[in-house]
Amino acid sequence: MASPTELLDQLLALSIMIDKDLTATLGKDGLTLARTHLLWELHGSGPVTQQRLAAVLNVSPRNVTALVDGLVASGHVTRDRHPEDRRAFLITLTERGSAAMAAMAVQHEEFADALFGPISARDRAATARALDHARTRLAALMDEHHREGS
Repeated sequence: MASPTELLDQLLALSIMIDKDLTATLGKDGLTLARTHLLWELHGSGPVTQQRLAAVLNVSPRNVTALVDGLVASGHVTRDRHPEDRRAFLITLTERGSAAMAAMAVQHEEFADALFGPISARDRAATARALDHARTRLAALMDEHHREGS
């Protein structure tokens, strides 16, 4: 049976591998993980303000501005004045951005099937429970750590 440390080491190794693969794949389209995260949020929510993006992505408004600048330059999004709030900008996927996200959604499904499809339904269910527990536990530990640090 794997120890807690061995499980963490396996998760870290998997995380590093996925990060490396994503970085290389996204780089071919001039994207970064941060820019893709922003695009993915827009894909799911539709047009939003930069302020809302900063909150959702948990980054500063300055960081969102830089991300949006890059995505405007690459043709993935547009930045227009909000129709109801002249102080705000509305960020919207372009046709290129929408196509990239649609392709990414397909690739996401294909990757999930390639990675987890060969695993039995029983083992996938057990893995899902273990990962959900680890995610919930990590969130609680992080909250506790932040409360103690405040």
